[in-house]
Amino acid sequence: MNPYLTRPRLDAAAAAYMKVLNDPCNADLAHGLYSGTGSGYLMRSVQQVTPEGSGMKACIIEVTPDCGALSPGQLIRWSWSTSNTGSLGTPALVGVPSFFGATQVRAFRPVAACIKARYTGKEMDRSGAIGLNLINNVDLVSGTTIGLTASDRYAIAQHKSRIGTEEHEVRWLPANDVGPWIWRADNQADVVPRANNSMQMIAINTESGALTFEVTIVWEWQPNLDVNYGVPNTITGPKSMVPMSSALAMLGDAVAWATRPQTIADTKRLFSGVATLGKVAAKAIATVL
Repeated sequence: MNPYLTRPRLDAAAAAYMKVLNDPCNADLAHGLYSGTGSGYLMRSVQQVTPEGSGMKACIIEVTPDCGALSPGQLIRWSWSTSNTGSLGTPALVGVPSFFGATQVRAFRPVAACIKARYTGKEMDRSGAIGLNLINNVDLVSGTTIGLTASDRYAIAQHKSRIGTEEHEVRWLPANDVGPWIWRADNQADVVPRANNSMQMIAINTESGALTFEVTIVWEWQPNLDVNYGVPNTITGPKSMVPMSSALAMLGDAVAWATRPQTIADTKRLFSGVATLGKVAAKAIATVL
């Protein structure tokens, strides 16, 4: 069996996208793998949240980069409790960067995202544990009291560790083709229904203000031009023949990839199959002939 016809390979555009998906904080910006010719400009945003509350012992943060069924004003949601088993309160909300609320922006969508947690308290006071989740739903919703407790969410976390013993990071994975835009019409957010994939971090036995969560998202956006002032689209989109499903197959266990600490060996293994599409095609044709 010809390995070049059966084993997933990444061309240059797909490899660039996988790099930014794997490291949204530092990788060179790249477009997602989507169908169609529409594309936009790229930018990276960084937002920080430090949960605080009197007597706080547990907290949770949830981020849905593509907003799912929520509005862009609910991009980041967090809540806290005075005990691990106590009911979490109605979540506080942090919306998308105000840049996207400007009338000059026509539409925007996420390309890659991650949450990092940093312990900011005194070392002698460090305590507690943190759990990481990538879920296909939304747990925190504006205007409601959360039914689950921090201990409930922590129990099913896909990666757990003591606070401060490693770099705590969870990475976002698109639920489907990175294609749908979050549109704006008459300066009002208009969210297209889509599948939810939310990043989640749960801290237990912690203290108020002891953790800072850093949310990094790579965005693609289009300018809003007035009617009758259309211009040719000169933004260069991805030039890849690799479908999203094939590229994401390189990750292996997607949930484990999203929640476990990344090592140099992990990165090398992920990109060991990178090859230019021309070389792959040439080898495949040569084998067939």
